[in-house]
Amino acid sequence: MISQLENGPVVLRDLVASIPEERLTHGFGGNIWSVQEHVQHLALTQIMLQKRIQLFFKEEKPEIVPFVPDQNAEPHTLKPIGDLLNLFESWRKKQLESLKKADDAIWGKEAVHPEYTHYNFEIAVRHILTHDGFHFYRIEELGLLRKENVKAL
Repeated sequence: MISQLENGPVVLRDLVASIPEERLTHGFGGNIWSVQEHVQHLALTQIMLQKRIQLFFKEEKPEIVPFVPDQNAEPHTLKPIGDLLNLFESWRKKQLESLKKADDAIWGKEAVHPEYTHYNFEIAVRHILTHDGFHFYRIEELGLLRKENVKAL
């Protein structure tokens, strides 16, 4: 998982570079995020994910607070895509530094997550990886699909 997470910033940069600039902010209406909104979400959630990783190092049995983006928040301002890619990469580096310090005791450490019947460090790390993959796939779809083929999730 660590090697796949190391590749995340490169994959994200390559995805974004493969999409015509006019499609980065292209809105599809409804609840469908633009490519840039997906990139911003990925970049901004890395901070929260690093805090979760650190909980496993600091607490005996961490209690994870579910992350639910506020649906009623004021519309967010999109940051420049280059800044978002840099932010994603810098937080990922911090996560990887932490992950590489984790010993067997950390990797096996259990946590409490109110949404899951079972949760531990390995699951938390896997969630980072699958979260990346979900948004990477969606970014590629939005960058390549014809408008009539884009559907809300």
